[in-house]
Amino acid sequence: MKESVEITAWSLAIIPNKTVALEGINYKTAAEVLNNPYGVIPAEVPGNFELDMMREGLLPDLYYADNILKAQELENRHLWYAAEFTTSPRPGCDTFLTLEGIDTAAEIFLDGELIGTSEDMFLPFTYKLSDTAPEKHGLAVHIIPALIYARRFTLPASCDPHPFNGDSLKIRKAPYMFGWDIMPRIVSAGLWKPVHTDYLPKDRIENVFLYTRSLDSRSADMKIYCSFTLDGDFAHDYSFRAECRCRDSRVVFGRPVMSADVLEGFAIPEPYLWYPKNYGEQNLYDVTVTLLKGNAVCDSVKFRTGIRIAEIERTSLAGDGGEFVIKVNDKKIFCMGSNLVPTDAFPSRMREYTKRQCDMLEDLGCNIVRCWGGNVYPDDELYDFCDEHGILVWQDFAMACGRFPEDERMRGLIEREVTHIVKKFRNHPSLAVWAGDNECDCRQPAQYINGRRVNAVDPNTNMLTRGVIPYVLRNEDHTRPYLPSSPYVDSYAFEHDLSGREQQSEQHLWGPRDFFKGDFYVNSTAHFASETGYHGCPSPDSIKRFISPGAIDRMGNGERSDDPEWMLHSSTFRTDRYAPYNYRTSLMIRQAERLFLNAECGMRNAEFAGNESSSVQKDKTRQSAGPNGSGYVDENNTAFRIPNSELENFVLRSQISQAEAKKFFIEHFRCGKWRRTGIIWWNLIDGWPQVSDAVVDWYGVKKLAYSYIKRSQAPFLMMFDEPVDGKIMLKAANDLQKTITVSYSVTNLTDGRQQISGTCMAEPNTVIPVTEITEEKNAFYLIEWSGGAEGVNHYAADIYHGLDFDLYVSNMKKAGFYQALEF
Repeated sequence: MKESVEITAWSLAIIPNKTVALEGINYKTAAEVLNNPYGVIPAEVPGNFELDMMREGLLPDLYYADNILKAQELENRHLWYAAEFTTSPRPGCDTFLTLEGIDTAAEIFLDGELIGTSEDMFLPFTYKLSDTAPEKHGLAVHIIPALIYARRFTLPASCDPHPFNGDSLKIRKAPYMFGWDIMPRIVSAGLWKPVHTDYLPKDRIENVFLYTRSLDSRSADMKIYCSFTLDGDFAHDYSFRAECRCRDSRVVFGRPVMSADVLEGFAIPEPYLWYPKNYGEQNLYDVTVTLLKGNAVCDSVKFRTGIRIAEIERTSLAGDGGEFVIKVNDKKIFCMGSNLVPTDAFPSRMREYTKRQCDMLEDLGCNIVRCWGGNVYPDDELYDFCDEHGILVWQDFAMACGRFPEDERMRGLIEREVTHIVKKFRNHPSLAVWAGDNECDCRQPAQYINGRRVNAVDPNTNMLTRGVIPYVLRNEDHTRPYLPSSPYVDSYAFEHDLSGREQQSEQHLWGPRDFFKGDFYVNSTAHFASETGYHGCPSPDSIKRFISPGAIDRMGNGERSDDPEWMLHSSTFRTDRYAPYNYRTSLMIRQAERLFLNAECGMRNAEFAGNESSSVQKDKTRQSAGPNGSGYVDENNTAFRIPNSELENFVLRSQISQAEAKKFFIEHFRCGKWRRTGIIWWNLIDGWPQVSDAVVDWYGVKKLAYSYIKRSQAPFLMMFDEPVDGKIMLKAANDLQKTITVSYSVTNLTDGRQQISGTCMAEPNTVIPVTEITEEKNAFYLIEWSGGAEGVNHYAADIYHGLDFDLYVSNMKKAGFYQALEF
């Protein structure tokens, strides 16, 4: 049977490109690498070379202060990984060498011979070894600097990448690594996944795909596809057998194998179906597929899957007759969850954080996650967890924010990558949506005259997302909905939405990033928001772990940061005042200022309140260039600084601002169910110590928003909708599949008066109005319910005109919410 032996003893040579070019260095053997005059260091595989240098004392802690700039000095380094290993062939087995992930462009030498090349960090490299006798081998992997390798290729003039990220469009490397507004620039390299020798039966199962063809109340019509490697002369000497088991449901079938591929239909009577969280049980079938030669077992494969059919009902544009809803087994699903971004700046470290991330998704009550296209692809561990806990997965392919070349080379790279990823994940019932990329449709070139688009490139001519990927999915997984982009600008939307305001039915709600209860957010047309977020400051203790003592007092103001450390942890990758992304710390400050308009200690005062036609609108006229309107100052160019002596005070203000914003986003969508059908907020956890939209920082410390989201995502929730003519409506959202009856009360904690109480009943999968009250200034309404469901929520009244900080904190303590802070 199958066996893998990991190769663990590695050495690493790190040599600048200029030296390699001048001296013609071309090491091909492990011995040459180990004995080179520039020296070697011990290396960890999986790993990244900067982590090896940090461990050996050759680099300082790149996560601290402004040390990350030193990583840019290493972007021209060639790497040679070297290891020696011995194979011990097994009778009846083929022997393979597998490198699961090489970042990125590389030459692979075995015993001095070039056995292959790589230029896609997402693809494994596999090479068949001799299986005749034990052999000692020397393996050398030469990784070419990504930026040097990228010079071989050119971009179309209309590529439109993020600033300084052009090379990310030329090679198949995680886009975030070139610098993003949520991640530092670390154009790293390394063997980022394990390397091992594999002993596989000569007669073996190569691939299995089991899917549901149709469903009704009595039976599931299933289809299984298997491909085999057969060593014998006659295919009819072989047979296969499949068993599917879930609780008391068991189906066994099989037949002779007449070729190396089998496609077989069968039925499962009275099946146990798989549903996402809140909508049913997560029934998983244990599947065993066995290949036999005569009566002898040659190979077997075991996995778990679920019986379900996923689909999307959507219209091109949003509106009263619009729609965007995910359905599972013909049941509409109201989706609540998070975007998953890199959990670490170095891809080799991401896997160690998967369990922590998964546990938080479950704790928060998420029933969907979006694997963002600027990242690497997740491990099976994430998918297994989502299968078991009813969390739908929206999987972007790894392209983001630019127009990628569509030449023959790139089409071939994407086809191989997508084929591998689709085969890897397609048996997981949690996988509900394939998406071609992140925001590339929205970055197609166009011109505008008086707000009208002209001379635009139609994204529906994109040969990658409308050609290559659909071709692969047609062949390898036609069973899930596919969106060519997120947001998806289809032909109808392209022809009819000429303003460029992105009024698709599914949207990313970023806009001006002004006050979270401003017009952009309150009056959004989106049916489904697959991105939206709001900043929250990390805890003081966390800040002290990545900002040096002298720099903590230089956080900045509501305009732009001046301190290099705050800039770099914001996350720009230069230290000049107008560097890309140097707006995030000041944005966080402005958002906190906006919520507490009447606060002291240097915050903006009450004159900032009122309609956006006044001071806020004047501020916007002074916006600096940058993504999403990066930074503004007041009309007098006044700097509003955070008091250096009150860091903890400011952090609490900022975290309240973020918590109320995330709470509002989720509850605004839930109040509008089914006009609105889902929200995937940005984002759960940082991959880098920084100022961000994440609700958990890189150290694992939860911000206040975490507990607010947990309450707002309860399957049964009572909440107040937005005020209309001074009245606010109490609503009950029931995402469960049973009728819920509760007794409730609403108390104004500011004066201690119980405003209302009563009983309400909500039918399955509905939202209902309960009762209406007059919104009172400075009120902090505590909503409590018990009976068929138990819970607590709150509503801070008249929030648009600003909150009294001391009063808010006092009410938090009365409600029992204050202890959620972690300082």
